[in-house]
Amino acid sequence: MPALYTCSLVCSHLASTIFGPYWDLSFTASGQSLLWIITPYIMCQISVIPEKAKVELKEDESKYLKEVAKKTWQFFKDYLTP
Repeated sequence: MPALYTCSLVCSHLASTIFGPYWDLSFTASGQSLLWIITPYIMCQISVIPEKAKVELKEDESKYLKEVAKKTWQFFKDYLTP
């Protein structure tokens, strides 16, 4: 299936390039077909989820983050609950 899709995209680009001089806006048609060809590659690169680096926290850093989280939660609990 991807080979057929790629073939059809290449053929559309070639057709717009070959028959372009006979059409109005041939430059636009050629540019659009080229964009049509490279768009799947661009979308594939954009959608890749990067590997997340695992962060090791020291014990005091972990305690500090837990303390900040508790204070933040307490703030919302005190002032934003009915």
